[in-house]
Amino acid sequence: MREVYRILSEYLRYPENKENLISYLDKLRELSHEYGLDISEFAEFIQNSPPGKIEEEYVRTFDIYPLCAPYISHHLFGESYKKGEFMVKLKEIYRMSGYREASHELPDHIHIILDFMSHLKRPDRINFLSTRILEGLEKMSESIREKNTPYRSIINLVFSICLSEVGETENDGINPEREVVDCSTL
Repeated sequence: MREVYRILSEYLRYPENKENLISYLDKLRELSHEYGLDISEFAEFIQNSPPGKIEEEYVRTFDIYPLCAPYISHHLFGESYKKGEFMVKLKEIYRMSGYREASHELPDHIHIILDFMSHLKRPDRINFLSTRILEGLEKMSESIREKNTPYRSIINLVFSICLSEVGETENDGINPEREVVDCSTL
């Protein structure tokens, strides 16, 4: 699963390298099929669009007057001061886990959260997701559900994978309440 989160993270960061995105499409198709989702529109968009068009769609979807804010805290707290507290706590969790952000994005950007999850072992990832992260992903998925953008399928895939992974804990003995990565303050 670590590789899955790393790949998903690549699709939700600013698209600087089209070839890199194309190289992961087979894995993305396989994942979407496994979760009963259709990402064909997104895959065709990536394959058939020039890099500038991919960048433009990313900005339209996630940046300037976004169709879907890429920040988990926005979906959880809106414009509340709690958003800042959440980001400070995320940075602390990252630091305590030895994670170093390779991006200049805010710590609650979906790309950063997925990249962080790709560095976690499964019990830590489940614990991290079981805090406010899964709730934020659900709201993010809801916010883009009716929007016309190829990125909608990727957000839905991320939420489905995370929801499934947390749901599997009941069957395999992992206790999501167990503090591995201390997420209790989120």
